[in-house]
Amino acid sequence: MNEEGVVEEKASRGLNENLAQLTRVPVEVTVELGRSDRTIGEILELGSGSLIELESIVGEPVDLLVNGHFFAKGEVIAIEEETYGLRITSIISEDDKLNRLSEMFQ
Repeated sequence: MNEEGVVEEKASRGLNENLAQLTRVPVEVTVELGRSDRTIGEILELGSGSLIELESIVGEPVDLLVNGHFFAKGEVIAIEEETYGLRITSIISEDDKLNRLSEMFQ
């Protein structure tokens, strides 16, 4: 193996070791059903029973965010009639995953 190959192998090994350490770092996972713009006055008028219409459509895929960064789209499902879950229907590429995760820790 030439010198360049040895350097690449060491860099790859170092990256894998760093990734292994990062796999234990907790992150916040959010499922975003929709958004809505309101004035401060409208927010102050909210009370129990108030409704806020969201810009999303029923049945439309929802966004999965990891630490506020988009990662996937999916559909909301009921799990055992007591909790909700998300069935992933599309997800960012492996390269994009690594790039977004590295952005989170800079």
